Amino acid sequence: DVLAVIHAKLHERITHADWAVLSKKEEVGVAKAYTRRCKNAGGARETVERASGVRRVDYLMGRVRFMGLEWVGDGGVRLITA
Repeated sequence: DVLAVIHAKLHERITHADWAVLSKKEEVGVAKAYTRRCKNAGGARETVERASGVRRVDYLMGRVRFMGLEWVGDGGVRLITA
């Protein structure tokens, strides 16, 4: 199921290489999204989320409404969010 794969991928932890390619502006946006996600978890879950680090979902920087998928390039797919 496509949606299950998207969900699983968005909850993967990022790598140091992923972080290294971000601009300073993107780093700030992702860090804010990470902090917001952790705080929204609340209670003991907040501690668990903070310990697990930045996840791919944080790259969406709050744009978490699924709008569709778009074919790009040679078989690539782009996630469209709002």
